[in-house]
Amino acid sequence: SVIFMGFFDFLKRKKIEEKVEIEQELSLEEIKSKISENKNAIEDNFKKLRIEIKPIITETISELKVCLLSLRSINLDKKRESEQLKGIVTENLYFYITHLEELIKNLENLDQTLNFNDYLLQVDYLFDDFSRKSAKRYDKATILIGKEFDEIKQVFKNFSRALNPIIAENVKNQEKIKKLARFIDNLKKISEAEKSEEQIKNIVQKLDIEKTRIASEIIQKEEEIKNMLSSRSYKNEQEEREKINNKLQELENELEDIQNNIDFKELARVYHTDEKKHQVIKKYTENFRKAIEDDRFSEFSKILIEQGLKFDLASINAKIKKLSMHLGQTEEKLKIAEEKLAKIKNDLIEIETAKNEDGKRLEKISEKKSDLIIALKFDAKNFFKNQ
Repeated sequence: SVIFMGFFDFLKRKKIEEKVEIEQELSLEEIKSKISENKNAIEDNFKKLRIEIKPIITETISELKVCLLSLRSINLDKKRESEQLKGIVTENLYFYITHLEELIKNLENLDQTLNFNDYLLQVDYLFDDFSRKSAKRYDKATILIGKEFDEIKQVFKNFSRALNPIIAENVKNQEKIKKLARFIDNLKKISEAEKSEEQIKNIVQKLDIEKTRIASEIIQKEEEIKNMLSSRSYKNEQEEREKINNKLQELENELEDIQNNIDFKELARVYHTDEKKHQVIKKYTENFRKAIEDDRFSEFSKILIEQGLKFDLASINAKIKKLSMHLGQTEEKLKIAEEKLAKIKNDLIEIETAKNEDGKRLEKISEKKSDLIIALKFDAKNFFKNQ
């Protein structure tokens, strides 16, 4: 029983841990609030650091001015070294003093309007610039001068030591700013995804409304066609249609008889020297019906007349055309209705296709949004866990 009690205690702890884990997950609104709080805290920290750095720079300027006075008061006349060496040292001391004066002046005129990070970079640049410009002067000047330069080195060390904690705190702030910027960027992407989702959902909703309307229109049009097909007028027209078809068949048979009674080989032989007429005969030989359609000036009938044959192919073809195009009033309405129905059904297919494509787009955007939210909540929980 002790074993089982231990096991059940483990399960209870596990449930409590899972509950705590769930409770620790931040909502998007909570993350936005935390970001705002952290941005304000960082801004307050920058104000604090700006206050802290001011006396450090002021004190450093003051100490460097004292060192400057010491450098200016140096006299090498009592040194036993050669005049040439003393001349070199004096010259480089002069230029070193010039660079130090420039540093002091620049520190007194720092741009206070810069944000704190750029303000620090400005300070860092001034000291780097001074170091770069004065390095060779320092090396040559310290050949005969020691104490005064040691004092300057100590001022720089003290400044660096005082500034390091501020720099370290600024680095932390910059890391936080970058992290918060990524959170803000992800929130923006999530918001854009939500807008895209809403837009697609609205489009799909409109497509559904249109689909319902078209489906109703299809039913109405099919009912209309059904009524036409069962109407008395349509049945009368079908009886007339049967007569027309019979007449068409008679005309087709007449054309076939004419075609069978023409000796195309003989015609080709007779007109083999006349290229134009030979080409006309060739077309009729290859495709009799198509040649009749294309022979707008009845060239072949003229050739037949020359051979003593009188077949009015154009007249027969015109009759066939007229009868083929004949439509009764109901038949004409039926044709228009069927064409309209085909178009409506095609519109319905296009709507279904558009819906499927939008559905796939919505699924991709939703997956991307979900991934962004999961990643953001995970990172935010770790970042804000001690706050």
